[in-house]
Formats: sequence, structure tokens, C-alpha cells
Amino acid sequence: MDQKQIEDALSDSDFSFSDESVDDSDGDLLFQLSECGDESSGDESLPVYLNVDNDNISSNWYPVTVKYPNIADYWSKAERCENSVAPKIMSRNKFELILGFWHFADNETSDKSDRLYKIRNILDEINFNFEHLLTPGEIIAVDESMIPFRGRLKFRQYIPSKRHKYGVKLFKICDVNGFTYKIIIYDGKQSISGQSLGEKIVLSLCEKYLEKGRTVITDNFYTSVPLAKQLLKKKTHLVGTLRKNRRYLPKEVITKKN
Repeated sequence: MDQKQIEDALSDSDFSFSDESVDDSDGDLLFQLSECGDESSGDESLPVYLNVDNDNISSNWYPVTVKYPNIADYWSKAERCENSVAPKIMSRNKFELILGFWHFADNETSDKSDRLYKIRNILDEINFNFEHLLTPGEIIAVDESMIPFRGRLKFRQYIPSKRHKYGVKLFKICDVNGFTYKIIIYDGKQSISGQSLGEKIVLSLCEKYLEKGRTVITDNFYTSVPLAKQLLKKKTHLVGTLRKNRRYLPKEVITKKN
């Protein structure tokens, strides 16, 4: 697809194109369009801007409240799934083109050693908003969940006990109402010398909520004596299930029967 075809597909009152710098545009830069991201091809990227001054822009970011099996179904004219909102915002081809080229990071300046550099900026922004929206109470919980994914990914996990066995693993801290305050995406490189993965994850997630007399709830993946001691030093209690084969457990705990 050449630049002219891209412009034709994305021509809309809410989007504009410019070969000049971001400062010369009236809108916010959404992403750079380029041909397959091939730097050796010599093709110039095409900036796509969102005109934030549009009074109706809030209505154009349509919140999807009805889940359809496929993206194309939102533009389907079939009676069973006809949608009167999506077609008014943009065409299906335009949406899929934007979705395919959407970037949140500059490939040239990003830290390539970070496996999550493609989404690091937006992940940090999400966590910032989570942390500043609410303040947790006395009890907070650390647990993990899986985002279903079967594609090619270095840190894709396989956990037979989960409902979705293949996917991306998330560690998160929540309150008793289920609100999430921080997310850590497991990229396979979290463990550090002298500290277990569970210990590192809990301390990282709870970093902003220590020294307040709170109680952290964990399952047996995280609970350990070193973690409990670390939290006690920071005026925080630990409650959770415990594996008998954990190190430093007193014999009374190991041999005690229910």
C-alpha cells in the first residue's frame, strides 16, 4: 500500500496528515505510518494526527459495550449484529489500518533491552492513573492473572491450572473491592540474585503502600519467611497460604497436622 492509498483510507475530519514536525500540527500525534516498518526501504513515515479541538471528538471514541466475535462485525449489515455507531465514526478499512500501525513508542530511541518497550509508556501511564484514582484500605491482595494469547512471544506462559492455559501473565495488587492499583507484566526477566520472584513482585507492587500498617494477602506462590520479615520491617503484615517446602520454616510448622 503506497502513501496515497493510506491517505485515501484514512481521510476523515478527525484525522490529518503532515510531512512536517509535530509542533506544526494542530492535533496530537497518534502514530507514524510506514511501510511494514522496513527502515532499509527508504520509505518516509507518515504522521497521523488527531484533531483534539473537534467538539465531537468524545463521541468518536466509541466505548464498545457489546462484544462481537470479530472486529468486522461492528460494520456488518447483518440484522443479528448491525451497529449504527461504528460506521458513523470511520470505515472498517480505516479502523483496521490504524489498528495495524498503532505505536506507543519510538523504535529508534526506546530501550531495546526492555522486552516491553513497545508498550512501556502506556503501561506506566495506566499504572499512574490507577495509583492516583483511589487509596487502598487496610487489606490489599497480590495475585496473578492470564491474558489469553497463543501467538509467538518470548515470555508467553503455559499454566495448566489456569482457565486460559496459554497467555501473558500479569501480576497485580488489588483491594477488597477488586480495584487494581498496579500491574506488572511478566516478561521472564523479573527475578534477581538473592531474592525469589514472588518476593520481588510483592515488594514492587506494594512499594507505595508500605509503612502504613496494612496487611498483604498472598497465595503460596508468594508467601515466604524472608518476604514476611521484609514486610515487617516496613510496618506491614503478611497473611497467606504457605508451601511446606519453603526455606526457613520452623519444624513446628512443617510437622503440624490439621
